[in-house]
Amino acid sequence: MSRVITVLLIFFCFHFASFAEDSKGDAKPKKDSAATKLDQETLSEMERIRKEPRISSDFSRGEFLIYDCRNRNYACVNEPSFQRCRKYRDDGYKNKKMLLPCAPLKEMGSQRECFKKHYELIHNQQPKAFCQNTKNAKY
Repeated sequence: MSRVITVLLIFFCFHFASFAEDSKGDAKPKKDSAATKLDQETLSEMERIRKEPRISSDFSRGEFLIYDCRNRNYACVNEPSFQRCRKYRDDGYKNKKMLLPCAPLKEMGSQRECFKKHYELIHNQQPKAFCQNTKNAKY
């Protein structure tokens, strides 16, 4: 009789131990909705950046018109690229470079408008004075 009771006790102990582990597995810590939303926004921003067409290693396509003084071409870029161009230009002024690396020109209403203006400008052979640093010029 004691063997039967021992076997039953062992059986119940293992049964309750496995039940306790199952109940622990169900209680996963939940993230709060604000953190989940932030994670989703970050992922969607990264996905947008990854899928956006790249013009060069510095710029992505968009509705802002710039002139890339290094490569000597106009480009329609997105807002982060436009801000990067502005930063490069400010750094050029700060470092007193005679030729500035970039010129942020104008925000257009859409990519189509930017492309039209781009087409007009590439057929205009006027000198690109906006690449020269006239603030630090020594005449």
